Amino acid sequence: MGAYISLNQVLALAEKATNSSFRQIPRKKIMFRTTTAEGKSVTLCSPQSKLHSQGFFWVDITQEQYRVLSETDSGLVIFRLEGMKLAMVKWLELKAFLTAKCMQYNANEQNHWKLNLFSDHIKVVKNKEEMPIEIVSCIPE
Repeated sequence: MGAYISLNQVLALAEKATNSSFRQIPRKKIMFRTTTAEGKSVTLCSPQSKLHSQGFFWVDITQEQYRVLSETDSGLVIFRLEGMKLAMVKWLELKAFLTAKCMQYNANEQNHWKLNLFSDHIKVVKNKEEMPIEIVSCIPE
């Protein structure tokens, strides 16, 4: 069950969907940017989640990722989940759930938000609202 879709596989899917080539943002391991034929910037962030002992996935979104995703015309977050699964969300939709009161801090991630991903929704820790999602199984080509 420990298998994950690779970043290269996510990039291939995103490039096919946008018909453009993504390039890694300098010093950002899981963040990529492209410019569409229409001249719009698209930023992709693809964090790898961990499986919690209670049966849901969890991932952190850092304040730096938030900043970079907010400086683009269109943002996309593709969560890589254990078991060759993906969950994709539009940045503007997710951003609404990442409020200042939900932010946490630790020495490793600095300011960040903890997200719990369930089979049909995302729950940001300290936010009572839930964002609907769909998790899909991926079989690489």
